[in-house]
Amino acid sequence: MSCSGSRKSAAEHNGKECGEVAAGLAAWPAAVRLTAVTEGLALQVYRDPGGVEGVPAAELVASVLDAALAAVFTGECRQYAARAGG
Repeated sequence: MSCSGSRKSAAEHNGKECGEVAAGLAAWPAAVRLTAVTEGLALQVYRDPGGVEGVPAAELVASVLDAALAAVFTGECRQYAARAGG
């Protein structure tokens, strides 16, 4: 896996420590999935920067990326929740 995949895996590990990522999530498959989504989106935007079927590229990217990240980062960071509450 590329260096960026390694960083994604580290981010998921850190997310587990603070509560953003479920403890049972396998980090490497999640990192591979996020890498595939981001690389696929980059290729799609390169091929058709105007978007697809009337949906602007920026909107398409945002919605797809939000969904992919939400599938991995399902919780709230306890560190920031403590700051907000206290």
